[in-house]
Amino acid sequence: MKISKKIIDKILRDNKFSLKIALILDIQQTSVRALARSNSDKLGHAKLVEFYKEEGFSEKDIWSK
Repeated sequence: MKISKKIIDKILRDNKFSLKIALILDIQQTSVRALARSNSDKLGHAKLVEFYKEEGFSEKDIWSK
């Protein structure tokens, strides 16, 4: 499943949010933004889903329909 537009927009607009994702995945922040622009499956990594929930997103908010 793909990540929702809500999460993609948050990654592209919120510097700290995308930086935290970069730290979790151990990649550069610019790479995280590139993953968001292409709506990569890597953004659905289990560690990231847990992080999204910690940031206040529900299961419905995380996944696109």
